[in-house]
Formats: sequence, C-alpha cells, structure tokens
Amino acid sequence: MVKVLYVDDDKSGSESIVLCLENAGHEIITAYGGKEGLETLLKVPGIQVIISDYKMPEMDGGDFVKAVRSNPAYNSIPIIGVSSDFPNETKAILTAHFDKPVMYTILDKEIKKLAGQ
Repeated sequence: MVKVLYVDDDKSGSESIVLCLENAGHEIITAYGGKEGLETLLKVPGIQVIISDYKMPEMDGGDFVKAVRSNPAYNSIPIIGVSSDFPNETKAILTAHFDKPVMYTILDKEIKKLAGQ
C-alpha cells in the first residue's frame, strides 16, 4: 500500500479515480486545492507520492509543486502532474506527467514504480 496525496479542486471529477486507486490498494488522502494540499502535507506523515492537478483556485498546481520542491522536508516526494495545462518549467520539476483524462491503471503502475513496489 502506498500513501498518496491527491490534490485536485474537482471533487466530483476526482471521486472515480480516487476510488479506483483505493481499490488497487493505495491509501489516498485528498486535498481540494494547492493550499489545502500543503496544509495536508504538513499534517499527514508518511506521504509517499503526490498527484496534482494544475488549474485550481487560491493556489494552482504550479505554485503547489514549487512550494513542495522548495521545502527540504518534502522535496524528495515524487510528484505526478495530471493535467494538460502544466507549463514546461513546472513539468521539468515533476517526477511524471500525464494529460487528463488518465486511466487509473496508468497511475497505479506509476505510483507503484515511484514508491519502489
């Protein structure tokens, strides 16, 4: 089981992918926006992989990824960007990137690979 932080402001759109990843055996912690994602990262120990959307209110995925990468406590956590909107400079600091829609089986394989499973 891999502990994954899933950051996306689209609650209804992310429900199915979260459910599929949970059914694949992962523990999914959801945050609905970049700001909530950072708060969750600080509160929940043991996050192994982060999945982030790009277009979100308050703090978009680019700013979220940059904030994670700038924090020495979290900068080694693999981050998967899931959006066609990430600019190239942000894609460069992502561990992996997939355009939406992405099949959960692809995310499942990438999560396991990044977590060393």
